[in-house]
Amino acid sequence: MQNLRLVDRVLEVEKGNSRSYRDVKRQLQNTHLELIVCAHESVRSALLVFGLRADAKRGYAKFWNHLVFNQRVRRDLRLPEALRQLQLIGFADPRLRQDLENYAHNNSLATLGPVPTWASMQVVDQSLASGGQKSLRIGIFPGSVWATKRWTVEGFAELIRKLTQQGFNVVLMGSPAEESIGAEIAGLVPPGSFENLIGRHSLWDTLQEIRNCNVIVSNDSGGQHLAAVAGVATVAIFGPTVLSLGYRPWNPQTSVVEVVGLSCRPCGLHGHKVCPIGTHDCMKGISAEQVMVAVQKALQPGLSTNH
Repeated sequence: MQNLRLVDRVLEVEKGNSRSYRDVKRQLQNTHLELIVCAHESVRSALLVFGLRADAKRGYAKFWNHLVFNQRVRRDLRLPEALRQLQLIGFADPRLRQDLENYAHNNSLATLGPVPTWASMQVVDQSLASGGQKSLRIGIFPGSVWATKRWTVEGFAELIRKLTQQGFNVVLMGSPAEESIGAEIAGLVPPGSFENLIGRHSLWDTLQEIRNCNVIVSNDSGGQHLAAVAGVATVAIFGPTVLSLGYRPWNPQTSVVEVVGLSCRPCGLHGHKVCPIGTHDCMKGISAEQVMVAVQKALQPGLSTNH
């Protein structure tokens, strides 16, 4: 199969690192671009765009950024984040604008509404085809950049024990920065309880590993979004964040496990490094049994429910 080249060049910006922004600006400042699409609302990202040359600069409308962007879109907070960003891409498409308006009118952020086929993020590619029988394989992403968005290592360890007792094969995945989390979990379970791939695979190879799983268990972080790209059923563990913020697994086969009724939730858009009130009840209150039940339901076809 001939590969379609969609991306010619990738320049990585490290959030919060001003030197990283300057390096990217330096690499692009002598290039004239046709279009810049900025999905960030921060002043720093706007300044980066302002210093670049382009025929069109498109971003979300803010009261202060009319000198930066000559094409501005109202960020519709009634939409899930995946569709908010689609607003930027479909700026001049009246049919898409109508589809987005219809979705916002007919669905609530507080529940896991449907993922319309016209907005699916699943990658259909033969190179991502499943490698054969999955043999009851469960993939787990135990990490997150934000510490409060991580379920407890004790919870993950107990879940792994329950899964292996029922004959599941377990694989842990994540970035190199999360290797210490995998090591902590390994210290709480019998040797050989899981295959540890944390930090060992590229993004594309990780997608292939996900496609070879029956279910993915992930915090509210990158793992759930990779599962959506791969089209694999997902159990998402939500702590400091909630569905009504609009950030959710963009996947029709998704279940969310959370502690309902905590007055402190949400404590922010992205969580925190430490719990603001020192309890972390939003994660400590989730049991391995709750997640196990959600995994078992995810193995059934047609799952799209909130727990």
